[in-house]
Amino acid sequence: MIYIANAFSISMLLEENSKVTVSQVAKETVQKILIATLPSDHVISGIGHAPTARIVSDMLEYPVVTNRINIQIDEKDILLVAQYCGTRLPEGATELPEGAEIKFFKITVSY
Repeated sequence: MIYIANAFSISMLLEENSKVTVSQVAKETVQKILIATLPSDHVISGIGHAPTARIVSDMLEYPVVTNRINIQIDEKDILLVAQYCGTRLPEGATELPEGAEIKFFKITVSY
């Protein structure tokens, strides 16, 4: 399964003694992963903040819905994190504020 979220938490791990690999990746790499995963029912959004989901969706040119869920990552899964960096994103925002950015990370685990 491919998950896309706006944060990573230790609670996403199935076991406490886990090896987590985090790699910063380009937006284009995320797009390739998402396109290669079609049909889209194999991609689950875990972005619970509507403006963030909207902005990430626009950036990736891929439908990322608002979906406030708990994610747990298995060894077969990939977690794509769209990490917002900047001042608090206002409700209703449709674009990033000046000076803000979204960095993308690919996270995998082994147990």
